[in-house]
Amino acid sequence: MTEKDIKEINKFLEGNTFNTNVRIWSTDDDYRFELEYTFKILGTRKMISVGEYYDFLQLDIEIVDADQVTTQVFGIYFRLSEAIKDAVVRLIEQNYLIKVDLQKSISDLLKYFSNDYPHTVIENISVSGSFIKKIEKSQDTV
Repeated sequence: MTEKDIKEINKFLEGNTFNTNVRIWSTDDDYRFELEYTFKILGTRKMISVGEYYDFLQLDIEIVDADQVTTQVFGIYFRLSEAIKDAVVRLIEQNYLIKVDLQKSISDLLKYFSNDYPHTVIENISVSGSFIKKIEKSQDTV
């Protein structure tokens, strides 16, 4: 994918949000949580996959919202202590299962922009300040 292609895709992505169901605590598909996210492609990086080098699209992802149940589950933990609140934010940003599910969701979307199934690598996941505030407010309803 060329730089021009990446700019055009990022232009399309700008202002759009996407939903996916992610696993957080269990690999069991029965326990999934819905997250809403935005992302952009930062560029490409040559990486090896199954013995061959490919251009991997580098992704920057921001979690911007979640469904009511997911928000309330996080809110229960936020209520415990400030240290737990920080740990929950880190869990969302660094959890392996969330990364895998987000990466699959994004790759499935990006395949429509390419002849090949795109190889992707997540460089960064962050949680938006507005989503953190929404989680904090959800404590009042639990």
